[in-house]
Order: sequence, then structure tokens, then C-alpha cells
Amino acid sequence: MKRIQVTFAPVLFLSALVLLVLSACGGTQQAASPEEVVPVNSPGEPTDVLDQPEEENQASQPDLPASDEESNLPADRQDVEIPTQDGRKLEGIFYPPKEENSPVVVLMHWAPGSMDDWNHIAAWLQNRPGETDAPPDGRGVIHDPAWFPTMPAAQSFAVLTFNFGKYGASQYGGSRESYVVDAVSALEYAASLPGVDPHRIAVIGASIGADGAVDACYLFNDAGEKGTCIGALSLSPGNYLTQEFTYQHAAEMVNLSGYPVWCLAAEKDGTSPDLCQSLPGQPNRSFIYLGSYHGMDLIDPELMPSDPAVKFNALDLIQEFLEQAYSIRLNDIALP
Repeated sequence: MKRIQVTFAPVLFLSALVLLVLSACGGTQQAASPEEVVPVNSPGEPTDVLDQPEEENQASQPDLPASDEESNLPADRQDVEIPTQDGRKLEGIFYPPKEENSPVVVLMHWAPGSMDDWNHIAAWLQNRPGETDAPPDGRGVIHDPAWFPTMPAAQSFAVLTFNFGKYGASQYGGSRESYVVDAVSALEYAASLPGVDPHRIAVIGASIGADGAVDACYLFNDAGEKGTCIGALSLSPGNYLTQEFTYQHAAEMVNLSGYPVWCLAAEKDGTSPDLCQSLPGQPNRSFIYLGSYHGMDLIDPELMPSDPAVKFNALDLIQEFLEQAYSIRLNDIALP
């Protein structure tokens, strides 16, 4: 009988090949411990979130619209059109900041004027001298640059001004009640602007804008959808707008969110001084001036409040308010 000889070389080669493939596929890894196991399709967690890198799973701020430059936005002021919650259009002007993710200030005009009354103050807050020039303000006031407190070179705010309905080319909503809609819509629009931090919005307003600033700050935060208003400053409020709630109530609600309301008024300007002085203490501040100055008339380098008697004019106080609201340092002085 012929003996059959068995050759083991091919078998050994195939065995080695199988082991090599298993090793490459991780077949020889140890089982993961319970704390290392990442659940798949856990209840309430969509797979597209679990499949993202860890840093993308962190809570993040709303995406900002793309800008042409990553760290240096164009300086020129831009005409914008602001949609209101009730379907109208407001005209506005956007002053871009120097850098992305900057705080934003919304400026609201008074009844005798328009958004143009803020031209020079907006440019001062934008703080991009030599890059853009503001036209004369709506009152024809010739501004001396020396009037404005110095801003740190690195600090630049995004600024939005706008016309309430019936002013300029803005569409009227039919009543002063609609001005509250305008004010809230302006904050919503400000939160979407390129280069801004939607969770660091401050509002400053005069007369009807003084009420609009506090009312909008309250309602915008109450909605809690698009950003955060971190404080409001009023020049001569008067409960001029909505009858649904008072200036005091709106200020209280802003305070409950943890943010300040500052108020400036002249002692003989109707109900304005009483409204300012009705605000509780810190983080709020009220400043009362002699005379009957109203709204934008308080912004005068020669006018200082009498109660408390501090040698700060309205522009100084605006800067101090922004320091408190944003928790930043803009100068080396301090209010008592």
C-alpha cells in the first residue's frame, strides 16, 4: 500500500494568515470595562449627536452669520433692514466691530428725533477711528472728539441703530404699542448680526427709546430664544409705550434675570425723575439732573447730575454702565 505523506507547510501558512487578519481587525483586544462602553441609540439621544466628536457635543452659542473676514470685519457702517415680529420693515444702521464675537449695543432714539441722533455716539462705541467717519447727527450738533471718553484701543462694540415705525422709512405699526414690537425686533436682529456675541447685548434709549430699551430687554430675555440682553440704560423714561406693564415692572424683570437698569432724568421733566428713583438699589443706578432737560438733551458734556453730585456727564455714565453690564474695564475711574 502506498503511504500518503501529509505536508504541514500550507496549513501553517494559512493559520498564520488568519491570525494576522484577526489581529488587524482587533479580534485579540480585551473586552471594554463597563465605564468604557459608549451606549448606542440611548433613549432620548439621537445617533447624529453620539457620532460627533466630544467637543461638538458641548452646548454652544447660536451660530453667527458668516463674515468676509475671520478677525477683522469691514469698518464702514451698513444700511440694514430689520424685519419686525408683525411683518413690517424698519430701517437701521449697523456699525461692525473690529473683531468677531464682540458685545453689541442697540441704540433707540427719542420722539423728536431719529436714529441719526446717535451717529457720533455709535461711532464712538464702534471705536474704529480713521477707518470710518460718522455723518453729522440728526440735530445738526457739531461734535468735538474731546467730548467723548477715551475707549481702550482694543475695545470695539458692534452697534445697531434703527428708526421706530413712522420715523424715516420705517413702516408704522399703528400705535405706540407697536414701538415695543419694534424694540424687541431690533434686539432679535442684533443677535443675528455678523461679528456679535448674541448673549452680550446692551440697550440704551432716550424718551420713547428709554422705555423701549427696558421693555425690550425684559421681553427679549423672557422669550429666551435668540440671545441675552445684559442691561439697559434709559434717558428720560415716561411709560410712553405699552399699557400692558409699567417701566418699573420691566426693570424689575430685567433685574430678576440678574442684569442692571440705569436711569438718567432731569428733576423737572414730568414723571421721568420719579421713574428713575423708583428703581431699587444695586445693580441699578439713577442720576437726577437740575432743570427740565429731556432725552438726548441730557447728552451734553457740560451737564452733570446733581443727585448724586458726581462730575460725570452722560457720556461718562454710558461708559460706566457698559463697564458694569459687560464686566469689562474701559477706564481707570470709578463711580462712588
